[in-house]
Amino acid sequence: MHYKAPDNSIHFLDDDNFIQLLPAGSVPISDAEAALIIEASKPIVDPKEAIRAQIKQLEADQLMPRATREFMLLYVETNGLTAMPGYAPLKAFDEQIKALRAQL
Repeated sequence: MHYKAPDNSIHFLDDDNFIQLLPAGSVPISDAEAALIIEASKPIVDPKEAIRAQIKQLEADQLMPRATREFMLLYVETNGLTAMPGYAPLKAFDEQIKALRAQL
């Protein structure tokens, strides 16, 4: 059974023998009411912030911050070294980041 504490926190007990552990003033509520309260208390995630976090994580996973990646691409492309084995994956990674940035 779900219980709502005076501070609007939700608690669940599947054994009423532990009811004394609930905060003072807690009252039983339905599963539906508990679900509504829990959903309403979830933070609203800004989609743009989620994209920024994804970009940051991708760059960290690849150990390739934007400045480094862009410098390497500029150097390789300016000097005609695009046949190098590492160029294609780096360019693809940069395009992936650019596609994410376009959504901002």
